[in-house]
Amino acid sequence: MSNAELAARLRALAEEARTLEQHLRRLLQPGMLPGPATRHRLAKAIQELEALAHKSEALATLAETQ
Repeated sequence: MSNAELAARLRALAEEARTLEQHLRRLLQPGMLPGPATRHRLAKAIQELEALAHKSEALATLAETQ
């Protein structure tokens, strides 16, 4: 796999993470979830998706510059 292909795949991964993050954020709206423990776990998952998107973008940029 070339660096350009790797970068494209990483950017696609980042986009998927952002899409999932947006869907999960919708679940945080009032009345969508049963309790605070569920909301806390969901907020943690959103943070992890944000981090994944950020890392994927950084790795894609690195792959492009190599």
